Amino acid sequence: SGALDGRAELIARFDEVDLVCVLRYRGAPLQLGAAEVNVAAMLDDDDDEFERGMRQVSALMVTRLADKTRAAAGKDGMAELTLQFEH
Repeated sequence: SGALDGRAELIARFDEVDLVCVLRYRGAPLQLGAAEVNVAAMLDDDDDEFERGMRQVSALMVTRLADKTRAAAGKDGMAELTLQFEH
């Protein structure tokens, strides 16, 4: 099903310049820089295509909201999504 498997941990740090948020979770890293969302394919009866489309929407939203983004596979099957917001 979705990219998240279980609980998630959010770590936030702020200094005079940046707010950096790191979301750690067990599952697949969010694929940033994905192509445009194919809404017609999402509305098909295929649940996998809908899930893929929703992950693309999520990736598009975070890359537009944050000043810098990074997604990576971490240790022990953990994925990390880092969002940096410049003050």
